Amino acid sequence: GNDSRAQNSLPVMGVFQNLGRSKTLPKKRSLNFIFHSAFCCSTMLSNCLDIKGKNLSLKEPMAFLGLAQYQQTRQKSETFDPNWWAILNLALFLLARPFQENEKILIKPSNVANNLAAEVLESPVTGKLLLLYSPLQRFLVSVLSGGGERMETLNKLFSEIIRDHQDQLPLEFHEIGFLPPLKKMALMWGLQVKQFSELARSKPGGPVKTLDCEVFLEHPKETLGKLFKFFEIEISPSEIKAIVKGQGFKTDSKIKEAGFSRKEWDLRKEEILKAEKTKIKEALRFAEDLGFPIAGNLPAGLLSD
Repeated sequence: GNDSRAQNSLPVMGVFQNLGRSKTLPKKRSLNFIFHSAFCCSTMLSNCLDIKGKNLSLKEPMAFLGLAQYQQTRQKSETFDPNWWAILNLALFLLARPFQENEKILIKPSNVANNLAAEVLESPVTGKLLLLYSPLQRFLVSVLSGGGERMETLNKLFSEIIRDHQDQLPLEFHEIGFLPPLKKMALMWGLQVKQFSELARSKPGGPVKTLDCEVFLEHPKETLGKLFKFFEIEISPSEIKAIVKGQGFKTDSKIKEAGFSRKEWDLRKEEILKAEKTKIKEALRFAEDLGFPIAGNLPAGLLSD
C-alpha cells in the first residue's frame, strides 16, 4: 500500500524472511495486545487466554519495555528518527514468531508502554487490541490497598505518564505539582482512560475493543467467550468453563502461593472506602470535573455487541 509506516519496515523484515524462511515466521497478522491502565486484572486475564498450542501470552516482555523507553526519549528530545517504524515493526515481527505452528501470540505490556498503543495498532504485524481498565473508584482502592510502597512506585509511573501526555494535560505543571497523592493517581488514571477512549473511537467497528475489569469478574464465561472470538482463538465452551473453575480465579495472578477471593477483595474494598471516604470522594470529584469518565463505559465495549 501507500502507508509509509508499513513500507519503511519491509526492507528490514525482508532480510529476516530471506535468512531462514522458517515455519516459525508469522504468515499473517497474528500479534495481539492487551494494553491496560494498571490494577485491572490484566495478568489474570492474560493467564486465562494462555492456551498451549493456540495462544501464548507474553506478560511485560523486556523488549517491549525497551521500545516504550525509546519512544519516551524520542518524545522528550523531539527528534525525528527515520528508522523508528522499521525498528518498531521489526521488534513486533520478532515477538510475533510462534513456538508452534498456528499458535497466536498475545502481548500484555506494562502500562508504562501505553505510549506505544496507537503506533502498534498501525503496524502490519498487529492483529487486535484490547484496552483493559477499571472504574476510577476501584483503581483508587487498589492504590490504597498497597500502602506506602505501592504509592512510591506509582509516583514514579505518574511522572512517566505525565510526560507521555504533556501536550494534553488538563492542568498546568505547577498545579499538578501541588496535587495531593490520590488526586495525582486520579489524573494518571484519567489520562490513560482518555487515551483508550480516543483510540477506540479512531477505529469504529475495527480491531480495538475496550473492557471494564469488573465486567470480566462479574461475567467471566461470557467475557472469555467474546475475547477468544475477538482474538480468533478456537476454543470450546467446556474449555472456557474449565478455565473459570480453575486455579486462575482462586490464586493471586502474580504471587502463586497467595490465594485470591472475590469476597475478601470486596470486604477489603469496603474497609478502604470507609477509612478513606473523604479523600476518595475528593479524588473522584476532581477527575469528574476534569471530564474523565470515572464510571468507565468506554466506547467499543467488548460485551456491547
